[in-house]
Amino acid sequence: MRTETDRKAVLEARRARVKMPRTQFYEQMLPGIFIGLGLLLISLILGLVGALLGVGASRTLDTGPTIGVHAALPFLSTVIMVVFATGVLSRWAARRSLHFLFWGIGLTLFALAAFAEAYFAVRPFNYAMFVVWYTGGALLSAAWIGHGTFMLLVRRPAWRRLVSGLLVVGSLAALVLMLRTPLDPSRAVAGLPVSEWYRNVLPQGAPIRLTTPFFNIYGTLTLAGGALWSSYLFWRKRVMPDRVLGNVLIALGTLAIASASTLTRFGVGQYLYLGELLAAALMFAGFRFAAAPAPAPPQAVSAEA
Repeated sequence: MRTETDRKAVLEARRARVKMPRTQFYEQMLPGIFIGLGLLLISLILGLVGALLGVGASRTLDTGPTIGVHAALPFLSTVIMVVFATGVLSRWAARRSLHFLFWGIGLTLFALAAFAEAYFAVRPFNYAMFVVWYTGGALLSAAWIGHGTFMLLVRRPAWRRLVSGLLVVGSLAALVLMLRTPLDPSRAVAGLPVSEWYRNVLPQGAPIRLTTPFFNIYGTLTLAGGALWSSYLFWRKRVMPDRVLGNVLIALGTLAIASASTLTRFGVGQYLYLGELLAAALMFAGFRFAAAPAPAPPQAVSAEA
């Protein structure tokens, strides 16, 4: 028959097997991962600064990738985001948690905007597709995805209702503004990414163009800031390394699309499709890491004869 000492030794051994991978991850792998991701972030920032400094030399519309690449990149982004949005909305249907609903709506808007980009790579200008692209991509997707993170982290019902109401009302107002904005289809350039000629189609000084920074800044701050804050909390407690890495990947994906969108706003639109694909891949991978089930706690060892 096992003694009490033997049972305690077996229990401690099982606990060690659960904790050891986390300890090794934090002490050996995580610093290297953070260094690599930090270098990637620095390269994104340097690329953004360099492109902005060279705006005057980067705005020619007769160069760039082939039409096939223009269609392939947003098509791949569409596929990733459709799978991503389907998974998130299925979680909302199962759990009825509002943060999954806002994430799912934002990801669906992202997917629709990416599909519109693929459409414009092979088809002529279409009013409905342009509205879908600008409203879903340039305006609302980041804010709705970021608001999902806000709903996850903020627990006070009054703040949740207030900010959610502002987002819904602001989104409807932006849609009305977009539908009332006159467009100039003759200035669309067939065969080039929509991100390189949309500024010509929209009238200068249109109110809809003044609303985009508010939605995008809110979405970037809540999504990237919330992901980094969650990652820090898990890292400080030395628990759930998958969620640490997952949230860092989500934050990097957010910064990637934010950088590409900023370049597009300054007239350097040729990097938007690549930034979207990078963002879609990083955020989807981050969600898969962060959604991984936590390891089961060690079970007590029953006495054996």
